[in-house]
Amino acid sequence: MTHISSFVALGCNGLTYQQNDYTINIQMSQVRHYSFGNEEQNMVRQYLYTERAHLMCPNMNFGIVCEVNSPFDENRIRYTLSLLVKAHPFLSALLGYEEDTKQYYYNITSDSQVDLIVMDKNITGLYDKLVISEYERLVSTDWNLTCEGMLKIVCWKHENKLCILFVFHHLLADGRAAL
Repeated sequence: MTHISSFVALGCNGLTYQQNDYTINIQMSQVRHYSFGNEEQNMVRQYLYTERAHLMCPNMNFGIVCEVNSPFDENRIRYTLSLLVKAHPFLSALLGYEEDTKQYYYNITSDSQVDLIVMDKNITGLYDKLVISEYERLVSTDWNLTCEGMLKIVCWKHENKLCILFVFHHLLADGRAAL
């Protein structure tokens, strides 16, 4: 069995061990029909009922970096991500907007919207400069959630372990929920 040996939560102000506890309330609406590929499925559209700041700030995100006691295996990483995407529909979601109701919602697509970056480099651990600089690069630009996903993942080799950086937009999860 694989275990996470340690993790660090990254905040917009740099490296921290604590995240502010923000809340996003998602309420269910009535069932509507949506098309996924060639199949018609009944899905409940999930609207966003949240503070204006979460929608108006395209760079409201945070990161968690962890070290996994398992060898670096790109195929296994991709397979595991595919299982996560199947289990969590928001990993296939973009931000949608209904003109008639003037409401934002999670627009579930048929494809993963997770941006996976596999680095073929060895790092020295969780606090390696490459981890920090990649985190800073990912959060230094605005995320357009209408055409890119709410999770970015970067993986590196560390000794005989795997180091993973998860960068979440706050509309996907808060720090506590992501852990």
